[in-house]
Amino acid sequence: MAAVPSSSPSTEQPPSPANSTEPPLPPKKKVSDIVVTDANVAINVLAGFVTLAQQRGCYNIEESAKIWEAICMLEKASKEVKND
Repeated sequence: MAAVPSSSPSTEQPPSPANSTEPPLPPKKKVSDIVVTDANVAINVLAGFVTLAQQRGCYNIEESAKIWEAICMLEKASKEVKND
């Protein structure tokens, strides 16, 4: 059996932001800093915290898919209310 050469750590570095062609993203507002003024904002804050929990790995893929489905439905309903 042939020996597999060990891989050394990569010496390549990710591109620095100064060399990037993409514009810098504006700083994100923390969900906990949003002032809840009505039911629509409250639902958006809840969706924001659910998204934050997902980013932290709190849900499995099936649960995540169902949560995303619900958030998309709420966003669609929110846009329809604003357009009326």
